[in-house]
Amino acid sequence: MPFVTIYRPDGVFLGTGSGVITAEQWIEEAKKLYADPRFVEPTRVLWDLRDATFEWPGTSVDAEVEFVRPERTQGRGRVAPVVSTDLAFGVGRMFALKASQLEFEASVFREWAPAVEWIEEEF
Repeated sequence: MPFVTIYRPDGVFLGTGSGVITAEQWIEEAKKLYADPRFVEPTRVLWDLRDATFEWPGTSVDAEVEFVRPERTQGRGRVAPVVSTDLAFGVGRMFALKASQLEFEASVFREWAPAVEWIEEEF
């Protein structure tokens, strides 16, 4: 599996992805997060995807959002992927725009420090 996810003591889930990642693999990792009893509102997820490449057609973004919709409980949350390629940044931005319908914030970053600052700030 191209992901390793840990739970930090400050309540942030840190997912690290490497190698080739497909939309289906991301959904499987997200299912694990939703099943974790520590995944309670407000949620904070920081994805380190700087060493990942993506087999992820833009059309799959709708599928990811539709997967997330019934899984999320009402409440606030934040997700911050950190990526290194233009393709990943574009897909992340599409997801962030659609995720705004789901009552959580998503922002895509190219650098680690701003993503950590954003995910840790109060909201």
